[in-house]
Amino acid sequence: MKKVSLEDKTKVLDVYIKRPHCIEHPEVLRAIKSDVLKASNGKVKKGSEAPSPLYNTCMGLYRQFLKDQGLPLKLDGKKARDYKEALTNLISFMKSLAKSNGNSDSDENIKRLFEKLFSSWEQLEDFHKKQIQLPQIYRNIEEIITQIKNGNSTTTKVRDSYKAGVLRDLQSESDA
Repeated sequence: MKKVSLEDKTKVLDVYIKRPHCIEHPEVLRAIKSDVLKASNGKVKKGSEAPSPLYNTCMGLYRQFLKDQGLPLKLDGKKARDYKEALTNLISFMKSLAKSNGNSDSDENIKRLFEKLFSSWEQLEDFHKKQIQLPQIYRNIEEIITQIKNGNSTTTKVRDSYKAGVLRDLQSESDA
């Protein structure tokens, strides 16, 4: 049996942690990763790598999005870690999405996807429009993308069709 390196173990855990919709308890995997890192006696430093240029670009796009909304971004402590994790996960999700749709996962393409995400924010339902923190965006990314692709949500279409039906019924009753 091949010996698996500590780095490989943490990479596998990271892959599953970044897919919270696929696992029931991502916090358990985070705890396992923490234990693995502690057991390594510091051989692999958690978060020691510098943010990538793509990460910095996407964070800049997010900051501009907030600025356009008239909101400041103040990050410190746990909030900063949560935002970093959420943005890193969003980038990974966007890369997977691009690949699964047969597109390039290049930095430039991912940047365009983030630009599209933030420029299309007004197309979202009110609930999702209010979910502007990065961890919230990440948790709801699949619904957000679906709404952007479809233009309107299913519930809005149902409400509109229901209203139209009621209006037709009222008009037919008044004509009778």
